[in-house]
Amino acid sequence: MDGGPTVLNAIVGQAPVGYYDQSDQLVVDRNPALRTGWDQVVDAVKANLSAGLLYSTPTWNTGFTQGQFATVTCPAWMMTKIKDQAPDTAGKWDVATVPGGGGNWGGSYLTVPKQGKHTKEAADLAAWLTAPEQQAKVFTSQGLLPSTPSLYDDPKITGYTNPFFNNAPVGKLFTDAAKKLNPQYQGPKAGDVQTEFGNAMQRVEQGKQDGAAAWQQLVGDVAKLK
Repeated sequence: MDGGPTVLNAIVGQAPVGYYDQSDQLVVDRNPALRTGWDQVVDAVKANLSAGLLYSTPTWNTGFTQGQFATVTCPAWMMTKIKDQAPDTAGKWDVATVPGGGGNWGGSYLTVPKQGKHTKEAADLAAWLTAPEQQAKVFTSQGLLPSTPSLYDDPKITGYTNPFFNNAPVGKLFTDAAKKLNPQYQGPKAGDVQTEFGNAMQRVEQGKQDGAAAWQQLVGDVAKLK
């Protein structure tokens, strides 16, 4: 795998409860799903199954072209990243359903600043960009999974295969996962907590701490984010 933090982030995203409960209380130290996922990735690192590369860094980008890892956690939008980083690897990749079921890994919003000079036109553009017709085109060209659930039964989406990824049935794979997804509540500083998880796992990969010590420091570092 490319790196422990990437896989750990995916495992956290599969859990019914993540870093926070729905009252915005941090539950990192008492959420068994997080510790189970942590231990699982630590075991993989100890078994030399990780290339030790941090997601979206220059060394991670180079890892694609140099074949430094055999698998990477792949949200729908990751397909374009892989294609951009390693265009000469067409047909050498495939896409499969992730073990443990689907999970959420971020997303995007379009906003219109109130102080803009053309707010109505901007809002109209945002509405057009996010209309089902455009979402379908963006998925088949750029791999961004539509946020409109009605498209998950559209043959143009479900029947789409990606030639770069060995003609994997990515339309069906990602829409099936989306249909089964149970949304996880995101707390106010979930992004910061995710960063701390990545930092802690890096310390394990770099041999600076063992899994238990890194977890103990992680829990303390996260508590300071309140």
